[in-house]
Amino acid sequence: MTKIVKFRPKARIINTLGAEIIKDSYAAIIELVKNAYDADAKYVIIKFVSLNTENAKIIIADDGHGMAYEVVTNIWMIPGTSDKVKRNISPSGRILLGAKGIGRLAAGRLGDILTLETTDIKNKTTIIKINWTTFFEDKFLDEIAVNVEVEDKGKSPGTELIIERISNDWMQKDTIKKLRTELRKLLSPVIFKKEEFGIFLDFDESLIEDFKEYHGDIEPFPIFEYYDYRLWGTISEYGKMELEYQNGIDRRIPVETIKQTLDVKELNVRLNANKLLFGSIKIDIRVFDRDPEAMDELIKRSELKDGDGIYFGKNEAKRVLNDLSGINLFREGFRIRPYGDPGNDWLALDKTRVQNPTMRIGSNQIAGYIQIDSEKNSDLKEKSSREGLLENNSFFDLIKVVKKCLSILEEKRYNFRKKIGRGRTSPEIEKAITEFLSIDKLQNDINKYLTTTVKDENIRNEVNNIIEKEFEEKTKDFVKIQDTLSVYEGQVTLGKIVGIIMHEGKKPIKYIHEQSPRIGNWLTFLRDKNILAPDEAIFSTEEILNRLSQLKFESDILISLFNQLDPLAVRKRIVSKKNLMNGLIDNAITLFNTELKNNNIKVIKNYFDKYYFYGSDYDIYKTITNLFDNSIYWLSVTEKNNKSITINMFYDEGFLILDFVDNGPGIKNEFIGSVFEPGFSTKYRGTGLGLSIAGESISRNNGTIKLLENNNGVYFRITLIKGENI
Repeated sequence: MTKIVKFRPKARIINTLGAEIIKDSYAAIIELVKNAYDADAKYVIIKFVSLNTENAKIIIADDGHGMAYEVVTNIWMIPGTSDKVKRNISPSGRILLGAKGIGRLAAGRLGDILTLETTDIKNKTTIIKINWTTFFEDKFLDEIAVNVEVEDKGKSPGTELIIERISNDWMQKDTIKKLRTELRKLLSPVIFKKEEFGIFLDFDESLIEDFKEYHGDIEPFPIFEYYDYRLWGTISEYGKMELEYQNGIDRRIPVETIKQTLDVKELNVRLNANKLLFGSIKIDIRVFDRDPEAMDELIKRSELKDGDGIYFGKNEAKRVLNDLSGINLFREGFRIRPYGDPGNDWLALDKTRVQNPTMRIGSNQIAGYIQIDSEKNSDLKEKSSREGLLENNSFFDLIKVVKKCLSILEEKRYNFRKKIGRGRTSPEIEKAITEFLSIDKLQNDINKYLTTTVKDENIRNEVNNIIEKEFEEKTKDFVKIQDTLSVYEGQVTLGKIVGIIMHEGKKPIKYIHEQSPRIGNWLTFLRDKNILAPDEAIFSTEEILNRLSQLKFESDILISLFNQLDPLAVRKRIVSKKNLMNGLIDNAITLFNTELKNNNIKVIKNYFDKYYFYGSDYDIYKTITNLFDNSIYWLSVTEKNNKSITINMFYDEGFLILDFVDNGPGIKNEFIGSVFEPGFSTKYRGTGLGLSIAGESISRNNGTIKLLENNNGVYFRITLIKGENI
């Protein structure tokens, strides 16, 4: 027997969709303010009346187009209506902010009693009074009756929500202060879209004198014009970036225009009909350095002073920046909570900065504003609770693109700070330790003193002997430090390429895992039958031999892969000796063979003889694998034919010269002096360790590695001490 049944919701579903789904009272008021905007209001007043009395109420009134009786009964009274989805645009042309059809239920979060008075353009006023507590009764939704009245009050168009039996929280000054803050943050301080819409807080009838300081128009937080660096502009739905960058520390430097197309392959961003799923965005990102020197300059440049005209100290200035910091999301000029709230690091900037503090920027250094498209033009959908966006593919793609824009600013900031000598410096570790251990100055100073105070030359010689013996001991410690640093670098490089081994090793391991027991079963059968393999058997001796041959082939792959890792997996640095460079290059090519093939990258070896160098093959192999890893990455995200890595080798007097060249996107000339600095990286989510390790490894072997200018890809030149031909 088949019957037709229908959903029949209980009355309490209204509370579920309203008071329970809205996070807090601030979100409820913001939702009702947005409804006023959708009604084409030019202003909305939030009025608090008779607080601290039993007649306390909140009145939210606007001068929008109001609603006729038919709209109230056929749309407003229907939760989940698709009216705004269908209309999309208000009568005056505003793109509607609400589309869920449940925003009006937010009033239930503010108080038990709601009186709606709305006047349409014909000056007819429709009145509804709702007691939200009746929806907790054990009744079905269609059993709850609501009275509707229509009067001619001679009022102008608009809507007034009178909310009674409100929470005692509204009697607290901290609650009112937080409301004002949330309303200020609701409005974008960056003029992405000019609209005539104002918000007014009214405490004239609140009966609490202390609240009067919050009375008046709501203004967005002032934008801070004394930033250190700024990046602003647009990214179109087709991925076209049109940005401008300004150095706020030295404003004599001209504003730089940046026009390029997003590399969707590098970012792994999804497209639909060649369009970004999240549509277009506008950004305005302002960054502040927070080291002591930068804070001093910021205070003077911005003239940050207290009420007595005294300049702020660093701590006071930092508190100002803390209030501004965060990257906020806006839609149609209204902020989407909670992005930009304190502690809401939705881009994981702090995590990235911890991993690379030299290059990356933390969330407390940024005041950022991002305008996204309407839901009609974007796959970025707001949650029903109005607490953020649905975390779908489009949302994660948005994060990638915003972080890519930020990386452009980070690169330019890093380069500028290095030029002016600000922030952390990164001299070569070998050089720094050598200078630290040097005793020349100490010995000279002591000798000068002894010459004038001690006449006995034997005593002076004895003191010098003591100093030199101590230096010999420190030198031994220095060698141990060298070895330890080298091993750690090898472990980092090893970690970077473990993914390759995991990928390449899966196939042979799977084959060996599957075939070994199968061959074992066959041999058991032969043993039990005491025969070799009768014709009627499901296998043959020939088949067993074929499988064993394939097992050897697959195991050889594993052995080859692990052999390539051996130089990086040692626990002690290999001492310097004469080594063949050709073999190290061939090993690296074997290691990256599959990635080279998958990305159609050709390796061209422009040498025919054997070339030897004097040094640690362990150190040099780390360098070569890091160069290959970088080139393969950039060539893999480059849409071009004839991708190649070219290696040239030759002797020049007493040195071996190795040129490593690819025809990828290359490195901008402005960054040539920064690539070997720890932390510097132009890769998306790069660590900035690879080339730093390469530089230290080459330096440790009394060689040099340089990045040369090249108009077609990167060009590294390695110089090492020549080894004797064998």
